[in-house]
Amino acid sequence: MIPLVYAGYLRYLMGLDDNGEPFTPSPDPRLEELQKHVQGIKLGDRGPFGQLETILRDETLWGVDLVEAGMAERVRSYFASMIGRKGAVRDTLKEHVH
Repeated sequence: MIPLVYAGYLRYLMGLDDNGEPFTPSPDPRLEELQKHVQGIKLGDRGPFGQLETILRDETLWGVDLVEAGMAERVRSYFASMIGRKGAVRDTLKEHVH
């Protein structure tokens, strides 16, 4: 479940709700810095999301380097699922949370 939560956070950083409408994320001192890693990613993109490499390796954010920990690919996969189309976050959660 941890990679699913991390993917959800990356999806949140996009500042788009599940209908593709913009929203204002909660205040965070690193928000602007972290949002740079998802800039240019759009609903329907399929990856491979190389621009996420730096954020996935950020031990100050996750507590570990997700690439070295072997979780990065699963995070990317869940993230791709969550941005597949409008409503994809809800569908991804329904599919993976029991």
